Amino acid sequence: MDAKEEQILQEDIKEISSIISFQKRLFYPITIPSDSEENQIRNNILYSLHELNLKSFETIQYLISTYKVSDIFALSRQIFETTINMGLLAKPIIPDDLEKFCEYDFFQINKGNTHIKEMKLDKYIKIEESRVSEISEKVKQIKQKRNYKNNPQSWTNTDLLSRTKLIDENYLNYIPEQNKHFYELLYCQLYRASSQVLHATPAGFLKMYEFNPELKKNSVTHYKLKLVDGIMMKAAEYTIISFLSSIRFFGIYLNKTEAEEYFKEKILEHYNL
Repeated sequence: MDAKEEQILQEDIKEISSIISFQKRLFYPITIPSDSEENQIRNNILYSLHELNLKSFETIQYLISTYKVSDIFALSRQIFETTINMGLLAKPIIPDDLEKFCEYDFFQINKGNTHIKEMKLDKYIKIEESRVSEISEKVKQIKQKRNYKNNPQSWTNTDLLSRTKLIDENYLNYIPEQNKHFYELLYCQLYRASSQVLHATPAGFLKMYEFNPELKKNSVTHYKLKLVDGIMMKAAEYTIISFLSSIRFFGIYLNKTEAEEYFKEKILEHYNL
């Protein structure tokens, strides 16, 4: 890593601190009036999702300083997917969104229970048998109500790319050349591109590191690993954009217009517009 890249990373670390400080001033302490049980549940979910993103973002700030690039990509992907879900819950985009979001947990729990039962290792299921049966019955009811033939692949019963496209269709894009593909492009740059990295494929490893062979006198080749030029800057850049979007969607839900203004300002800075 050359001196210029190191300087840029130090600037990214400072920017992350600035972003964290801004959202803490804007959002905390959280005060959300609730006029119904449904709104209270939505409040709790969106607050929890943003708080999860904040903790991951703070961790990434440290990881950048220690050059843990694969860990950064892992947490960045988590922030991205969580943020997409926030965007779909912050506006009335998905019919019965809150109900579907909560229902999906039953499918996840039931899937694990069913797998353990298939192995005839029921004693390793951590909940009582009556609760196992109750969850299984709940899943059947939801399938019938939603007309699901199989278990849904997500709470929207669509893949992440489809959910990402919905965000582009329902939120303003400030980068003209990207038209309606701002988040879809980020999906390609961050989520899809880092897939090989996180699944430990050889190609994924080579996206992060270069092998520098050093031939020793005894003819045994030793290798030193070097981060691929620019990989840390890309990881930091995508992380910052993802968390700025978390601030954006939470702010829209809370009617904090400053959040959208801040998002626009920072995005235009990042794209030098």
